[in-house]
Amino acid sequence: MGKLNKAILASVLGFGFSIVPIQNTSPTVAHASTSDAWLQAERSGSEVRLTWWVADGESQVEILRAGQLIFTGTGDGFLQDRTEVSGVEKYEMVVTSEQPTSMQNSNPTGDESTSEIYENLNIVGVEIGSSAESIMSSESAVASPLGNATTLRYQTFIPAQYMKAPLAGCQYSGAYDYYKGDNRSFSTSSTASFRTRFDVSVTWASSALSSLKTVGRTHVYRLVNGSYLPIDDDIASKESMVMTPISTTQTKAVFRFRQDVGNPFCASNGIFFDLTATIYRSGSYSLKGTRLRVPNHEIYIKDSDESAWTIILRDPYLDFAGCLTPVLSGVIGCEVDTYEWGTR
Repeated sequence: MGKLNKAILASVLGFGFSIVPIQNTSPTVAHASTSDAWLQAERSGSEVRLTWWVADGESQVEILRAGQLIFTGTGDGFLQDRTEVSGVEKYEMVVTSEQPTSMQNSNPTGDESTSEIYENLNIVGVEIGSSAESIMSSESAVASPLGNATTLRYQTFIPAQYMKAPLAGCQYSGAYDYYKGDNRSFSTSSTASFRTRFDVSVTWASSALSSLKTVGRTHVYRLVNGSYLPIDDDIASKESMVMTPISTTQTKAVFRFRQDVGNPFCASNGIFFDLTATIYRSGSYSLKGTRLRVPNHEIYIKDSDESAWTIILRDPYLDFAGCLTPVLSGVIGCEVDTYEWGTR
């Protein structure tokens, strides 16, 4: 006999749009549907009313505007979006539901075996214009796959080739002591030198989160007769680099990740950030938290089926010596709240 297995609807819909003239002042209406879900957007004035239906009344429904989540609930519903529309607005509905699987195979013994759990994603989407002169709606659908995994990368680096040692607080603080930097600008290259690299990946099929934490080695140099001579090196602990899952589904992952990695030769502030990240399989993301603005910080995101990283943040350091000095860092504003929202 078949069992009830969890499933998520099977495809991502791309859209071909037609433009239809609207007569008099009736509202602009756009709609799209599959056999299991239906979404309509109706614009009147500066507001858009969304109405949706799903075949399974227990389905989890997420509504996104331009890739950003604006509603989460279950089953059929409606929403009055009072965000003023400018140009063309795109709305998407992500539906997660339980579906019975009746696929059975006979074997030589006469027993029946039920098919394994399958996972997939269905997005029903509409685009609607900002005026009553046109209507854009889905008239055809072409399946297109999403990535199987998404990786968020938080990386820090020192742009200079050598940085002058602080006058106090470090084992090496002489007038001619220097710490080796990464000698580069912002880069998405995985071979680029860095102080810290923190990768968090979500595998959508299994709703699994994993992380990879790496700390670059610290090298100390002394300037002698115009030449930088190596005198010591060590590597800081990555114990403070911690990723904590908050919630993960096959369409959305929420987690907190933080670090406070210090210079192994110094008692100064470390390379610090503490962020909560939300990643959607549909391509949107959000980050919120705090960071110490030294050294340079860069954040990237990439799906498994993409060859290039997408830039989220590139922030040059504020004040190297001041930010690393605990008594000064708060005064000069090194530690700031960070809000980064974006859609790919």
